[in-house]
Amino acid sequence: MAAIGCDDTEYGALGTPALTTVHIDAEVHGRLAARAAPGVDLAGLSPGPGQVIAHGSA
Repeated sequence: MAAIGCDDTEYGALGTPALTTVHIDAEVHGRLAARAAPGVDLAGLSPGPGQVIAHGSA
């Protein structure tokens, strides 16, 4: 079995083995959600692809 985390927090590195995680641009995703809810234009906001941060767990 393999385990993987999300949000690339520092706590994943504290365990043994360190937790493999995915890094996303949470700020841009939050801005997109905040603008999409009331129907505000989303132009200019484009989050990059997620990035796997490989450690020992997966």
